[in-house]
Amino acid sequence: MVTLGTGVGSSAVVGGRVLRAGHGHGGVLGGHLTVRLDGTPCACGNTGCVEAEASTARLGELIGRLARDGHGDSPLRRVEQPTYRDVFALAAAGDALALAVRDETYRVWSAGVLNLVLAYGSTRVLLGGGVAAGAAGLCGFMREYLHTHGWITWGEVAVEPAALGNDAALWGGLFLADEFLPLDP
Repeated sequence: MVTLGTGVGSSAVVGGRVLRAGHGHGGVLGGHLTVRLDGTPCACGNTGCVEAEASTARLGELIGRLARDGHGDSPLRRVEQPTYRDVFALAAAGDALALAVRDETYRVWSAGVLNLVLAYGSTRVLLGGGVAAGAAGLCGFMREYLHTHGWITWGEVAVEPAALGNDAALWGGLFLADEFLPLDP
């Protein structure tokens, strides 16, 4: 499961159980996988993390960097606090800068997911969060990216939108609370 919102989060289910590891962080730091060795410094102290390269929190910087690469007079440059909703709407309308931002974002997210797939031997990826819900074509893009760039010897990896949408985190939190603090009546 990968959530795309202000940041990038993940979790992994291995053998039918949520992976936690001894310190509780097993599988949850997908936003802090390195996807660009010479990339943007991240709040975690690393460089080139998925979250530093393509998240809502860093979207303005990504737009600025790509705008300098020759995408001149895009309406996206005039949005004071851009969101991925702005990017996706302008990309759907054919704006060159918005298309470049969308495509770069999809590549970064896909590279991060590929790392997770290879690390855990995943056969299925669920994409959730508010940003993922508006990302038209992301599942198909990611499937193609995994197929093209991944040495996945165990077969096709399904990439699907999370059925619970924005409620997934709430349900996950309830699951964890019940697991650690069972509410037996």
